[in-house]
Amino acid sequence: MQVTSASTELEAITEAKARQGFYSLASRAFVKEVELSVLNGLRAWGVFGDFSARLLDGLDGRTDDAIIEDLAIEYASCLLCSGAFLSPYESVQASAEGQLCGDDSSRVLELYRKSGFNMPEASALFPDHFGIELEFMGHLCAMEASSLEKGNADGAWRARRLQSQFMEAHLGRWYRPFLQKLERAAERAFYREMACVTGQFIDSELEYISHEPDAFPR
Repeated sequence: MQVTSASTELEAITEAKARQGFYSLASRAFVKEVELSVLNGLRAWGVFGDFSARLLDGLDGRTDDAIIEDLAIEYASCLLCSGAFLSPYESVQASAEGQLCGDDSSRVLELYRKSGFNMPEASALFPDHFGIELEFMGHLCAMEASSLEKGNADGAWRARRLQSQFMEAHLGRWYRPFLQKLERAAERAFYREMACVTGQFIDSELEYISHEPDAFPR
């Protein structure tokens, strides 16, 4: 099975890498306190217009160190100390039991293993953390791009199917209510904007992956 044309292939590779880039940056903003490298990466992201300016609304004129410290306090308030209401875990937000490290967490971990995705060894997070699920989607986008670069349409199709399946069974089930809660709870513009833009991005992803790509036909 071969890729249809070089131009279509190149577009598909570029799109997959761009999608992977945003998933990875967004993941790093949710899994722990924001680091300067993440902040600078988001500042440079031009896909969402004045997104970078909105991120730092109210923090103009402050040093990077002061901004990072402020955002660390906001992160702790919203995503570490908020209890079940704003828990960043699928098993709490999407299951009837609302139990941390429940069945959803186990199912997500099994998908990670089958797809060759390894969680960071030093991570104290459970597999169904919102940021980890974003990173997994980025991993699948990277798989898609790598397969296309090698002319492996079967591998690209497998990566795309996994993206669709993971959205349907996991991330797509709970991202909207979780991000809406975060948008309402955040005091700083940074996490309000991250919640808003990440939600918009996933909305577009659901539409994007629902269509069969021309670059790697069955």
